[in-house]
Amino acid sequence: MTSIRVQERTSIDDVLAWRVAECDTISVSRRGSFEPGAQGLALAALTAVRPGREAPWLDCDFEEPSTLDDLESTFFGSAVGFALPRLISGIQFQKAPASSGFKRLLGDLYKARRGILGSGRSKAIVCVDPVFPFAPCLMSQGSPADPLPTPSAFSILLNSEVEKMGFRRLLGSTAESSVVSFVYESFRNSWEHGISLDPHRGARSTRALIIEKIVLQAADLASRQISPELKDYLTRIVAANQGELGLGVICLSVADQGDGIQATLPISPDHPGETDTERLARAFIPGESRKAAGVVQRGLGLPNIIAAAHSLQALLRVTSGDLVASQDFSYDDEKYPQLKLDSIRRLPDGAPRGTCVSLFVPEFALSPDQRSLFAS
Repeated sequence: MTSIRVQERTSIDDVLAWRVAECDTISVSRRGSFEPGAQGLALAALTAVRPGREAPWLDCDFEEPSTLDDLESTFFGSAVGFALPRLISGIQFQKAPASSGFKRLLGDLYKARRGILGSGRSKAIVCVDPVFPFAPCLMSQGSPADPLPTPSAFSILLNSEVEKMGFRRLLGSTAESSVVSFVYESFRNSWEHGISLDPHRGARSTRALIIEKIVLQAADLASRQISPELKDYLTRIVAANQGELGLGVICLSVADQGDGIQATLPISPDHPGETDTERLARAFIPGESRKAAGVVQRGLGLPNIIAAAHSLQALLRVTSGDLVASQDFSYDDEKYPQLKLDSIRRLPDGAPRGTCVSLFVPEFALSPDQRSLFAS
């Protein structure tokens, strides 16, 4: 058996190396946190937690929090920190078993914050299936015909949260519609297809929209523990836009603990030999749908995620089951962009994971036009 350690600034590569299904202990420090993009991936990785007596222990190296403020200042004031106690019963603080009131306090925090957890550089809008399929801050924003909150509701929420992080121009520009479109379509997909059909997993499913801030400092980039493609993207942003960047880059992730996109999209009758890699790429092509004929279609689906990433010249990361894709749309001048098949690779462990879709979007100090992201 193995153990997993969540420490300060746990990176994407750290999370990809987790062996959750083989793990007997998850250790967490008080300052346990994630680099932008890694928390959503970690939430999806919890799909592999074994329920019941086979679940790993959650070992915290700090005292058990006793107030909402104390709890919020720890690892538990995050989407992953909230999700773990829903899956794991064996929790200890400094080797002492958690009190009977710990999970109650965690529930009180969720309700008091209306489902918005985190502070500073990281916020998460957390959905607790099946009780809160949408966070309380969004619960009243749908309709009887379609309970999913409208794009305008997501726009209001996003504007509020990114302004609290210090971003002033990110959504006050031509980029807003693309950012909102990405969030809405990703969130709709997680709600419609990101809850496992396994009743035990579905009853403990946690999904989240995670908003994270990256402050860009060229001197800091070289030493940061981030994935190579993200480091390359951020380095090029700094080099090409000296003096024109605003606060930095925002990472928007939508993560779930379902069965993965390729597992829920039926095999095409026209391609009976289609691989799961090809099926994942096809899910992002216009005209594909997992809804039965006659079902009302709302939203433009996964293809609009690609359109949004292309419009923003953003870096897109998709992790779905044991497949991962990373595509830098600042290089892409195609009129009809697609998720490229050769951008998808299989993770060597083959472990079950849910889905995490992340978009990295810069804020500009002078021009809101994303087409000026890189010098020609």
